[in-house]
Amino acid sequence: MDLLKIIRQKSKALEKDISIDGIRAVIKHIEAAEQHLYRAMEERDVDYFNDVIYRTNQAFEGMLKEAYCSLTGRESVGLSPHQIEQYLLEETVFSERVLNLFTNYRKKWRNPSTHDHKLFFNEQEAFLAIVSISAFTSILMDQIIENVNFHREQGEIEKRREAIKGRVPSYDIVKFDEQIVLLLKEFSDEIMLRQTNLAEIREVEIIGLLGGFITSIDPQIEINREPLISREHQLRPDLILVKGKEEVVIEIRRARKGFYFRDKPLNQMLLFLSIGNFNNGVLYFPPYEKNQEIEVRREKFELSGREVNIIIISPINPKTQGKEVSMIDLGLFFTEDEMKKLFEMWASEGREFAEKKTRFDEYMRRITEAKIPFIKKQKDLLEEKKKENKKLDLTDEERIEIWRSFREILRKITEEIYTNQEKDTG
Repeated sequence: MDLLKIIRQKSKALEKDISIDGIRAVIKHIEAAEQHLYRAMEERDVDYFNDVIYRTNQAFEGMLKEAYCSLTGRESVGLSPHQIEQYLLEETVFSERVLNLFTNYRKKWRNPSTHDHKLFFNEQEAFLAIVSISAFTSILMDQIIENVNFHREQGEIEKRREAIKGRVPSYDIVKFDEQIVLLLKEFSDEIMLRQTNLAEIREVEIIGLLGGFITSIDPQIEINREPLISREHQLRPDLILVKGKEEVVIEIRRARKGFYFRDKPLNQMLLFLSIGNFNNGVLYFPPYEKNQEIEVRREKFELSGREVNIIIISPINPKTQGKEVSMIDLGLFFTEDEMKKLFEMWASEGREFAEKKTRFDEYMRRITEAKIPFIKKQKDLLEEKKKENKKLDLTDEERIEIWRSFREILRKITEEIYTNQEKDTG
């Protein structure tokens, strides 16, 4: 993995909003640290390992200054690195993820190298310092990107708030979860109208834009970003929106151009609602190209004797006529063992997933039976080739011809077991 390449790509997302000269300088320091590491290994000169740490320290302090300016809107001129650190910590500016990376680097590399002039670092420590500062820089840049998009969208929507609210006259009289549906549909229209290259917008940008949009339209909504709802399972939904005593869990997924997968995010949402004891969740797939129609589907599930509601908001794709597709629908298969492990994991999270495993077992039984005549046909063809002294193995064309009609059988079984049963239980 090229961490510097990832950091450079993220810096481009900020070019249109803020000066990235400081971030470019941080990248230069990390590049220099890598060069010192290579030189130390090639020349067998351990002194260069300390030079690695000095350079990563400069990158560390540089990113703190960038974070201070971008996340607080203040200038860092005249402030010492210590003053900046104290402010960022005391005002809890960092997200929890960034804070953990900040604490790790400061404790293991910056503080020891600054306060102990007799300290010498080895190759492993120098390597880990580069990885640690690269991770800190990358994740902190995500927070900066999200924050910049939040404030840009907030400023843009403030100018047109009344016009947007005028398009949803029912907003103030519907329930909170339906208010969120209206907000997400309007947000989708806004980004299709104003954003270019929708397919290339990263999730952190979408979350920042959405936060700015919601805050501008309805300031009464409290937005909780990646709240930890289970320390044991380390579960963090993208957002939890709160209004009064009502809470709605939001999970955002980027749709692939041409289709999107529903199964995994739906099961993840069920896990959030189950472990966090929430009643309402929204899966939001933002549009990936302009002029897409947005579809809303509502599904109910029973979790441990209580009913939960999941709303799926997604662009309609002409290829699927708005129908969500799964890995099985597309004929993209895991091995049987992999799928069994996957369903066993789901089932272990609670009784609500047991039905999925039962359905899968039936699916595999039907598929295994359906394969029998095709396997026999393949064996018979191999026997014929043996008799004719031809090459023993089958060609790709022969295999395709044998298994061509199996795909249609597979789709029929999938429809009978999955699509029809979903309709019956929906």
